[in-house]
Amino acid sequence: MRIAVLRHESGYSDYLAELLDGWGLRFHESVDAAGIPALDPAEAPVLIVPAGARDEAVAAYANRGGVVIAFLPTGALATAAGWNVVTGKAGGPFRLRMLVPAAGIAGENLPVVGPAAACEPAKGVRVLACLYYPNRYEGETAGITEAVHGRGRILAFAFDLPRCIWYLRQGDPARAEWIPPIDTCARPPHMAADPGEGNFGWIPFADMLSRFLVDLVRAGLGVPAPMLSHLPG
Repeated sequence: MRIAVLRHESGYSDYLAELLDGWGLRFHESVDAAGIPALDPAEAPVLIVPAGARDEAVAAYANRGGVVIAFLPTGALATAAGWNVVTGKAGGPFRLRMLVPAAGIAGENLPVVGPAAACEPAKGVRVLACLYYPNRYEGETAGITEAVHGRGRILAFAFDLPRCIWYLRQGDPARAEWIPPIDTCARPPHMAADPGEGNFGWIPFADMLSRFLVDLVRAGLGVPAPMLSHLPG
């Protein structure tokens, strides 16, 4: 029993592996696109697909009974996920409003930074969370969806979750030389991603986002999955 992470040149496939390791899900492996047709959902029940990956074999894997977790899917994968219309969602940061129970969240809406999409799910596609603009009534769209595909399922995120967590924890590279009006030079604290209006200092939102991903993976495995910790060496 293992978790498959599709290798992609974006580099976030390695970061996804780090997120799984951090929560104790160490039984994962990296696979190339050429290896997807050979994936057996009975041995590798979950396949995680980074943003930008385009491979029709991913939908075929779900059709065979696998659970696909995809970020910003496009093309055939977006169609298989039940997204009828997909457009870029500009003007972030955004907020994620959960429609299903999530560990550690008691009604809080989590900040989302980085690229996002506005999608129109087809009839029968379940919406797990919505994306909206803070302090704006209009503009809410589906943020995370779940669709049955053949004998499997496709869970699709309308934003790049690993990149979002990366920015929230380590800063936004686009702000590397940014100087706010109150300062005269670039400083490391200025690189922090802008989550938008609101005080989020007391909410470990990056951990909550990564824990939600981990719980989706564990549910997709279909069997009890222990979250293991270890000591170095």
